[in-house]
Parts: sequence; C-alpha cells; structure tokens
Amino acid sequence: MHSSISKIRSAVRFVRASANRLDRFKVCIKEARIQDKSTVQYDCPTRWNSTYIMLESALKFQKAFKRLGEKCVEYAMMESGVPNNDDWENAKCFVKFLELFFEITKNVSGSTYLTSSTYFMEHCRILDAFDSWMGCHKDDPILANMAINMKGKYEKYWGNVSEMNMLVFIAVIVYPR
Repeated sequence: MHSSISKIRSAVRFVRASANRLDRFKVCIKEARIQDKSTVQYDCPTRWNSTYIMLESALKFQKAFKRLGEKCVEYAMMESGVPNNDDWENAKCFVKFLELFFEITKNVSGSTYLTSSTYFMEHCRILDAFDSWMGCHKDDPILANMAINMKGKYEKYWGNVSEMNMLVFIAVIVYPR
C-alpha cells in the first residue's frame, strides 16, 4: 500500500462519513463544475478491485476534493493529510496498473459463460504488461516498481509458462472458435 492511496482513502472516508459532509462535498462538485452524476466510492482495503474502483471514482472528483480542502477546516486538518498533486498523480498510475487486472478478473471469473479458453490469452496479457511496465523506470518509476513486485508475486502463485497446468493449453486448442 502506498501513502497516496491512504490519503485518498481517508479523503473518501471523510466525505462518506455523514450525510452532512456528503452534502458539503456535492456543493464542491457543483462549484468545480463536475458533470458526473455518480459519487465517490469507498473501498474495502483488503480487496484490490474495490481499491481500483475507489481510486477511479475519486480521480473524477479531484477538483472537488481540492475545493473541499479550501472550504472545510475539518477536512483540511485530517490526521493523514489532504491528498496533494503528487498523490493524485500516483493515483492515476495505480489506476492504470490496476485497471488491467480489474478487466482480466472480470473476464476469467465469469459464471454465466466459459472462461477456460480465455485464461491463457489473459495470462499472456499480464506477462506482456509486466514486461512493458518494468521497462519504464525513467518515465514512471512507481509503475515500474509495482510491476517488479507484482510479477514476483504473480510468478509465486502461477509459476512460469513451462510449469503451468497443461489443461490450460488444451482448453485453448479445443476451444471451438
């Protein structure tokens, strides 16, 4: 977990803590001229997919959070601190990273359609993404470090291609399309 995620989570928790705070935030949304009809989503810190949804929704309201910091002393004095520009930039990076896994999880976790034939292609997408992200140390060091750490964990659980269960390959070959 990164401190930027903690700050944004605290900001969302602050806004969602009461109806009064949410109303104040909605005023800030109007003042910032944000047209989105949704609101910020609070996450479950132990589930990365809900963290992705929280960050994605919070990024839409970045200007409203900044405005809330200017208008609400209680928010501005939060213990964890108000998210700054670096935190929002980091959040964009985290969303970019987590979006791939969010999409792939939806694709391979379907309960109303077959997914065994798509698993291998999604596995290749993940490995390709790790390789490209790990190569961007100069442009985006946070993304590169996340990719290095995540690839290590990914290989711990799924192993490399030569050690994978052969049924995955058979499912791709036998797939009728």
